[in-house]
Amino acid sequence: MTSNPQRYGLSKGYPDAVVIADPDTRGIIETNRAAADLFGRSGDELCSMEILALHPSEDRERYRVLFDQHFENQPATISRFEDGSPVYVVTADGQHVPVEINAWVLEEEVHGHEPPLFQGVFRDISVRLDYERRLEEQRDGLKVLNQILRHDVRNDLQLVTAYAEILTDYVDEDGKEYLTTIRTSATNAVELTQSAHDMAEVMLTTEDDSHPVNLRNTLEAKLEEIRSAYPGAAITVEGSIPATTVSANDMLASVFRNLLTNAIEHNDKEVAKIRVSVTEHDQTVRVRIADNGPGVPDDRTETIFGKGEKGLESEGTGIGLYLVETLVDSYGGDVWVEDVDSKGAVFVVELPLARGS
Repeated sequence: MTSNPQRYGLSKGYPDAVVIADPDTRGIIETNRAAADLFGRSGDELCSMEILALHPSEDRERYRVLFDQHFENQPATISRFEDGSPVYVVTADGQHVPVEINAWVLEEEVHGHEPPLFQGVFRDISVRLDYERRLEEQRDGLKVLNQILRHDVRNDLQLVTAYAEILTDYVDEDGKEYLTTIRTSATNAVELTQSAHDMAEVMLTTEDDSHPVNLRNTLEAKLEEIRSAYPGAAITVEGSIPATTVSANDMLASVFRNLLTNAIEHNDKEVAKIRVSVTEHDQTVRVRIADNGPGVPDDRTETIFGKGEKGLESEGTGIGLYLVETLVDSYGGDVWVEDVDSKGAVFVVELPLARGS
């Protein structure tokens, strides 16, 4: 490797700051132009400094330990200390710039310095950290909103439903019609708060938490709950539900809850009839939820889930089905709707079997 008088021996076009140092003396022996731009110092000035001098002086010992760890455990990438605080470099005018450092050992001679040598690539991550900070603030706000929906709003709506039920014995026939509307609207609103809560939980999840979930236990528990909530609906299971495990998470129950309530609430028949069946395949299992409702027009079989559109702005039935697709997609599965000659619709959920099932 050669160097010109300005000590920019590394590629001038390399976008990130590169610094090579002698691990014994910790002296900088080579830089590139991007390093001069980041630190606000010429190549010659940088090559007269120790690499630890690039970091805040008040934490010099901390950065010394960091340097030693980089050299001993290369290659390494670090942007934070173990306590989560960012790694900074200090510019010539005293600015503290958060950086990500990619470091490894060079096994070649540079300017007469024998290997091994330390090479660090410094990337300014100010924009990234600002984005992460704003994202964390949004997450905190979403948590508060989620709690409000889950507790305050939901509790008030349940009070409305309870008092409407009490008022049934105190109104005439005309009044009972209005009370039925109140109860129906309040019940729908409670369901919406549940879906919004579940959607918030999905948005707050930062990593894949899929694990084996017992399909039979999950589906049967949800069927029992829906039968209790909608005693006027006729819900039957065709065949048996296999005791298999699928790759999902604890919110799989929300998938079935939303599909079952959707089949009942959007049914135009005097008695909503729901038929549930499950079939196993080599790597997947399919849950079919069929209803005797109005069916789904062919031109809405995609948009009903909000595919390619924002959930509440889609032509679908709302956040519930949008949540269903979001969850099933996160499991690596699929969901679609089939029309049955205007005699209802069939929603099909295909889920991957858990490994070892």
